Amino acid sequence: MKLNEFKSALDNPNLIPGIYNYCDRWCERCSMTARCSVFQTTPQLDPDDFANEEDFFKEVFKGVSDSFQLTMELLQESADERGIDLDAIEVDDDWKEKRDRSKEEAQGSPMSILAMEYLDLGKKWLDNSGDALKELQENLQSTARMRLPHRNPEQESLALKDALEVIPYYLHQIYVKVIRAQEGREEDDAWFEENNFPKDSDGSAKVALIGIDGSIKAWGTLLHHLSQQEDNILPILSRLEHLRKLVETSFPAARGFKRPGLDD
Repeated sequence: MKLNEFKSALDNPNLIPGIYNYCDRWCERCSMTARCSVFQTTPQLDPDDFANEEDFFKEVFKGVSDSFQLTMELLQESADERGIDLDAIEVDDDWKEKRDRSKEEAQGSPMSILAMEYLDLGKKWLDNSGDALKELQENLQSTARMRLPHRNPEQESLALKDALEVIPYYLHQIYVKVIRAQEGREEDDAWFEENNFPKDSDGSAKVALIGIDGSIKAWGTLLHHLSQQEDNILPILSRLEHLRKLVETSFPAARGFKRPGLDD
């Protein structure tokens, strides 16, 4: 997309400014894509349209490169309008050191360690769940054939399918958002308070909580149907519950954070 085309697309009065800042990036499940400038200006790629995975990821990375180029063009244009020479700006080494220290502290916090423990346990379970899920599938098929009056195999299958989409989707994102919330509190909260804006850290924490809530529900669905996996799933749920309490305690205003367009 050319710069003039990009700017023209942003002139759409139906777009909600900042709606993309605190979403969970799950566009396929979002009802607000028509009002999101990021979605409207980002090529939507379907892996099935490509001959192989390599061609698909080449196009994905090309999109990232094009987006970066557009950003740089916009930045340069804005700088030129304000008479700023970007090449003359010196990098503040103290700022870089402070940011690196902030990231290190965030990654070493109890909240982040717990989020990483959940990530590792969740990934391990998913990687080794093939036999259990195959057995569950066969059980549901058998139940469907028996037409038991108190069971609805189709509904159960849909619930399980949803759970197995939710868990991997949020698996890494929870950790990322927990880190971002802590870094934002360290670096940016003062500015947001001074300018009477909702804190960016609370917004990131809310997205983390959305992922945690959905994941707890999804793991609960799996546990209900896979009681023989209790010894593996309960430790996962325990960490998620503990993490949820830590996030809520550390960011008490997160639940009340109003995300533009999504919580109105």
